[in-house]
Amino acid sequence: MQADLGQPDARRSLALAREIGDPVGELLARVELSMDADYVGDQDEAVRLARQAEQVAAGIPGPLGRSYSYVLAIMLANAGTWPKPSVSARGTGLGPGSGRPVGGTAVRGPAGAGT
Repeated sequence: MQADLGQPDARRSLALAREIGDPVGELLARVELSMDADYVGDQDEAVRLARQAEQVAAGIPGPLGRSYSYVLAIMLANAGTWPKPSVSARGTGLGPGSGRPVGGTAVRGPAGAGT
C-alpha cells in the first residue's frame, strides 16, 4: 500500500525527535505512524502508537498537547475496542437538561429532557 512509503520518514523523524529531545516532533511522528498503521489495517499497532503519543502529549503544556487526544479515541474506535461506559449519564443529573455545568457552562436542554 502507498501508506507504507511514508513509514521510513516518520520513523526517522521519531528517532531524530527523541535524540534531540523534541517532544512536539516526537508527538507528531507517533501520530503519523499511528495513522499509517491504522490505514494499512494494523489496529493493534495503531492503538499502541496512539497510546504512546498520548503519553508524550501529556508532557506538552497548553493546547498543542491536548489537541492530539482525539487520535487515541479514533484508533480505539477503529479497532473496535472503545471502552463501554460503566455508568450511563442518564439519571445522574449530569449533562444537557440537568442545568449543571458542562464544560464550564450551565446547559439546559429541551423541556422534559433528562427525565
